[in-house]
Amino acid sequence: MIESFYLEESQIELYPNPAKNVINFKSETQVDKANITILNSFGQNVSNRLTINSSNQINVSSLPAGFYTIIINGNYSKFQKL
Repeated sequence: MIESFYLEESQIELYPNPAKNVINFKSETQVDKANITILNSFGQNVSNRLTINSSNQINVSSLPAGFYTIIINGNYSKFQKL
């Protein structure tokens, strides 16, 4: 059985975008515990982590320049890394 899921865009706001070292995110709902996945432009998973804090920051300094999709708790948004 294949399970389907729906990812909803624009429930999270990323800034700055494009980013260099750190991305801040803001959600319509409070995020205390976040499952964060970052995909490159080929759809490959380049980062997967669990964040348990209220800083709502993601360090992207180790990623090469490019375009990425970030998935936070099942919601997605796109960003550019300089």
